[in-house]
Amino acid sequence: MDIVKEKSTWGFVNKHIGSVITVSAIVLTIIITVGLSASDNGAPTVEKEALLYGQVQQGDLSKEITASGILAPEKVRWLTAVARAEVVDVLVKPGTKVKEDTVLLTLKSTELDEELKNARWEWEEASSSLVLEKSKLNNELLALKVNLEKLKSDYESARVQMLAEKEIAEKGIIPKVMTAQSDIKVKNLKRIIEIEKERFDEFTDSIKVQLQVRESRVDLYKSRYESVKQKHDLLTVKAGMNGIVQVVSVVEGHNVEIGNTLVNIADNNSLIAELRIPETQGKDVVIGYPVEVDLRSEVVMGKVSRIDPQVINNTVKVDVRFDKTLPNGARPDLSVDGTIKIAELNNVMFIKKPSAIAENANAYVFVVDEDGGNAVRRRVNFGAASSQFIQVKSGLELGDKIIISDVSRWIGSENLTLD
Repeated sequence: MDIVKEKSTWGFVNKHIGSVITVSAIVLTIIITVGLSASDNGAPTVEKEALLYGQVQQGDLSKEITASGILAPEKVRWLTAVARAEVVDVLVKPGTKVKEDTVLLTLKSTELDEELKNARWEWEEASSSLVLEKSKLNNELLALKVNLEKLKSDYESARVQMLAEKEIAEKGIIPKVMTAQSDIKVKNLKRIIEIEKERFDEFTDSIKVQLQVRESRVDLYKSRYESVKQKHDLLTVKAGMNGIVQVVSVVEGHNVEIGNTLVNIADNNSLIAELRIPETQGKDVVIGYPVEVDLRSEVVMGKVSRIDPQVINNTVKVDVRFDKTLPNGARPDLSVDGTIKIAELNNVMFIKKPSAIAENANAYVFVVDEDGGNAVRRRVNFGAASSQFIQVKSGLELGDKIIISDVSRWIGSENLTLD
């Protein structure tokens, strides 16, 4: 059967100066029939110029997985409101480079102002109470100490008098009964001193306990004040890290609640590539595999640092950490393409990957003869594949030329005639 071709007929109207150009075209149906006619031997006839071809080569083949993704910061800081507050000033916009102490926002919280005032008063009141208590207890301790020293002095006087009386009594100057009375007085004073000493020691120990309780109370109120003050200081919102402002979630005059997001900051020096690979290829990826990442401006090398166990939309997320500092143009959310190097096959036969041929598949292809006029169907055993090429295990010879276009419509034919 001959190929039917109908030519389009166009009518043109010549241009005239000052007139409006009118073009009338009658478009006839153009029928381009490729591979629908049969040659004399019954094989479908295909227009050779409409096909793509590949030739079997031999050498080293890298098995790899290609995937698209974005650059993402590995370190992200979300700043949130620490109290119910009103946004007074917004000092930055998305894209602003900031340092750790850069002020981003200022907030005002009446509740936190009052809480800070009360916390400070409680701390100061407890501190003053501690000072007064120390003074009171020290005075009581001094009184006990004075009394104890007086008793010691009385004891020494009584003991000296007792010794003198004993010496005189032995000479018969005074009766011995007087020495007995002095001896009793000395013994009583000694016992009283022992009791007062015990009392003094116990009171000294009790002072330590009482002051510890008071000091703990002061520490508690001080800690509370410092905690409230720290929250109050956070009303002046600072970056807390070097990076780039990603999101500003509030505007001036906006009222926020505790925990509301204010600003998002990304560390631009910790960018990684987040690639999405098909779930079926996820099993082939191992942490540490080398990856080429195309940043559009240049290609940089990295390594697989993490494989997300979660599958989303039949894809797995793979994180890539880079081997060197990224160029200045690198920024969060930049679209990138990555090539993960899975394996290196040495000295194997391979060919540009035919359409719809999967890795490790047995499939039919059409092999073109030397004069290029015919193609014969042949079964081929394929092996590992890269992004563009696939290993040929058997069924083809070095130098064979095959059709790599989609040949599914002719796969039931043994031959194709190439016109």
